[in-house]
Amino acid sequence: MPIPAGTKFIGIGSNVPTPENKSSQNNSFQEVYTIDEIITEAQVGVTLLPSVVVIDIEPFEIYSAHTTEIELLPALGGDKYDVVDEVLVEYIHKTTPYSISASGFIKIFRSSDSSSNGPIKWIYGSMLTASENNLVIPETSTITNTIGFPQQTNNRQTLSIIQSALVLKLTHAATLGDGKLRVTVTYRSKSFGS
Repeated sequence: MPIPAGTKFIGIGSNVPTPENKSSQNNSFQEVYTIDEIITEAQVGVTLLPSVVVIDIEPFEIYSAHTTEIELLPALGGDKYDVVDEVLVEYIHKTTPYSISASGFIKIFRSSDSSSNGPIKWIYGSMLTASENNLVIPETSTITNTIGFPQQTNNRQTLSIIQSALVLKLTHAATLGDGKLRVTVTYRSKSFGS
């Protein structure tokens, strides 16, 4: 049964009986909903608020990021998918900058895409060679991509609509450094037809 608009809710423990010691007429106006039912009803026909995940990538992960993908968002199965609104990449300098080839890039892409399809975002690897903190919002960077992203909607870029994992990888090995990367991903998880 759909939850009527304007219904008020009072939290009651699941082990507490809900019929009140009033009249059967008053009890007949009362409906019991679980939080799962409320969440399901609230998601129908509304724009979901974005979720934010922050991933700290430590030096030992940066050293191997040219051969090993670093997962930023897991793959969703079934009829679920992620709409990625923004990716923010921070380089947090410690004492020693990294050394990386001048042609090296940080790639953010769907794990199901081969490198020939192009990443969702390229970031110059030189951000790792700085002797200070650095910040990149990839939306402002040059986009090299042949898979149809990003989409432009209302002057805001939607980076990706993905069912596979969102990952980060370096095109060349980084060495020597001791700083870390912090990647903040703003996204919305949805289901087809919702």
